[in-house]
Amino acid sequence: MANQLHPGFVFVTGCELENSPRYGGEIYHITFQDLGSETNYYTYAVPGNRNYSRWLDIIKFANLAGIVMHDVSIKDPHKGLIDADSKFTADWMELEELADLVVEARRKSSSPWDRWFE
Repeated sequence: MANQLHPGFVFVTGCELENSPRYGGEIYHITFQDLGSETNYYTYAVPGNRNYSRWLDIIKFANLAGIVMHDVSIKDPHKGLIDADSKFTADWMELEELADLVVEARRKSSSPWDRWFE
């Protein structure tokens, strides 16, 4: 059973086309980062799987726009694997707006003592 990520949203950091003998062809390796904790995650989108259509816009724009995804579920916390069947929503942002969101999330997740050491 998959668990909701905390705080429940991640931003897409990239998407690469890979060859996979396991799936008999090409798959998309999509990478993410939690905005607050800076934890890295990944998932695979496999053409022909029933959930593939959900990932088409993410695949198309992952390397071009700031995409923040909400309500993703983690399938394997030890590997950082996001469940490709997550019922996510995505927000498309200007890269400058995404950068501001990242800074704000990291500031909120840091210790109040961090500012003493800047």
